Formats: sequence, structure tokens, C-alpha cells
Amino acid sequence: MTKNSNYPIYNFNLINGLYTELIFNHDIERHCHIFWELTVSIKGEYVNHFDSGDINLKACSLTIIRPSDIHYVNLKGTPTVYRDIYVSDEKMRQVADIIHEGLYDELINSEVPVTCVIDKTHIDSIEATAAKITAVRNSNSQDEVNVLHNCLIMETLAAYADRGTPRKNAAGCWICCRNST
Repeated sequence: MTKNSNYPIYNFNLINGLYTELIFNHDIERHCHIFWELTVSIKGEYVNHFDSGDINLKACSLTIIRPSDIHYVNLKGTPTVYRDIYVSDEKMRQVADIIHEGLYDELINSEVPVTCVIDKTHIDSIEATAAKITAVRNSNSQDEVNVLHNCLIMETLAAYADRGTPRKNAAGCWICCRNST
């Protein structure tokens, strides 16, 4: 972790090989990071505060946080669960280009962090894949972990790219994603 006079800057050494993390009932201090953070809200309500403005989030929200976005999380007093998926800039560019040409540029150049709504079936699929990552990581199969991590990223970005267009994806989940602020 690098420390600015106002906030810490997280790097991959800090998360020590974590590809994804399930966070329960926890405020997060003001910080930024050198990687992308894809946040899937599972339960409860909270506010993700950014320098560009606040985003109120509740279950089934997806937020795509870019490297260097300064932010912090405050819970709204309800039990809250959300999943963070950590992605290097290089991997984000590769996967975004597979989903849609120009998607990476759209996300990195957005004036504010992107937020949309995804359905419960999609969230359940993300959670199932994350559970597989945990199981495989414990068996020391790094190649399998990398493949599953790519699946998580692909599924999350597909939800954003397909916003407003319900359709079945390759994993068999219905996705309906729309912009919300």
C-alpha cells in the first residue's frame, strides 16, 4: 500500500492474491487503487462516495470502479453484503475488448464510475463462480483460478454491455442491466 497524505493507494501486493472478496457489514475508508474494482451489491443499502459524487447502492447494483477513482463506503444501517472483484488494467483491457470493441475506452473515459442494475439470477451465478475460485485456490491450481477469474470479469462486463437488453448469456443466466444514478 502506498500512502498519500489524504488516503491510501492500494496495489496488488496488499490484496495478496485475492481475486475476489465478499464483504459483510463493513465501512471502507477513503482510498484508491491501481486496479479495477467491480462491485456487485448482494444485500442491503450503502453509499459509495466518489470525488465525482455519491452513488446510492442497493442489492443487485453493479459498480465499475476505475484505477485511481478515489472512494469510500458508508453503510446505511442495514446488514450489507457486496462482492469486490479485482482486475488488473491489462486484464480489463483484454476482456473488455472481447465483450465489445471500444468498451474499455468507454469505461475508462466515463465522467463518473459506471453503475447499473443486474438481476438476482446473475448475482447467484457470480457467487457460484466466486465459490469455485475459493475452492480451487485452496487446491493450488493457479491456472483454474485464472480461468474462473476471467469468467467473473467476462460475466460482469457482459452485464454492463447488455444493459437494457434482456437475453440469455453463455452461462445460461438472464441478464437485464440498465444505467442508474
